[in-house]
Amino acid sequence: MKIPALEIETNYDEFISKSIDYYLDRYLTNYKKIKEEFAETPVHDFRVSIRRFSALCFMLEEIFHISYLDELRKSLKQQLRVFSKLRDTQV
Repeated sequence: MKIPALEIETNYDEFISKSIDYYLDRYLTNYKKIKEEFAETPVHDFRVSIRRFSALCFMLEEIFHISYLDELRKSLKQQLRVFSKLRDTQV
């Protein structure tokens, strides 16, 4: 799946929907990989997907003021903290 590109004719609803699908898919894909192989590269990729998905949630929460996005971001931040400890031991 390609990162959604914003074109001049693009419908913003479609762009937002594709962005959510893309970053959620990356998060879930990397979560599955980390379950299969608990190693440095999958942990790194999962942490990157958490940060990017969290950034998207932050942007959407700021624009649309949807409260559950803030809760989702807090949950993602907690996951990031857990894997930060693991990353520190690997580095």
